[in-house]
Amino acid sequence: MAVITAPTARAAELLPTTELAQALDLYLAQLNLTTDTDTREKYPSLYAAGQQITFDIDPGARKAGKFFRIVAVRQGRVESVHAFIERATGKVVKAAGWAAPAKSTAKATKGELLSRYTLADIEPLLAAVSVPSAQYGRYLYQS
Repeated sequence: MAVITAPTARAAELLPTTELAQALDLYLAQLNLTTDTDTREKYPSLYAAGQQITFDIDPGARKAGKFFRIVAVRQGRVESVHAFIERATGKVVKAAGWAAPAKSTAKATKGELLSRYTLADIEPLLAAVSVPSAQYGRYLYQS
């Protein structure tokens, strides 16, 4: 079971409940830990040069809007979108690009987003981001 602590101010500002904000912080912490370990083992020269990637809430995220981005950051610069979080439900959705989450038309009804993971059920998400190479986002794809 994951240890729950007080959420960061940024997470609490963007999500409707304390539980979702706490889960977001746990998700980011585990993703960053896994990425750090993977980078240190597979790319020691990048790690030594401070070139490792970290994941965080998009600095430009606003309180308005249905989603906010989880971005990859290297040396203080945002490089790409890793995932989108649906603000109301906590669904973690892969990105179609910088501006929008991916939508699946094969299995979803019109307008519905398919998501394998949600912040409301954090344990499967933490297990998914605990595997090496989680930073590449394979866990976000539907099987």
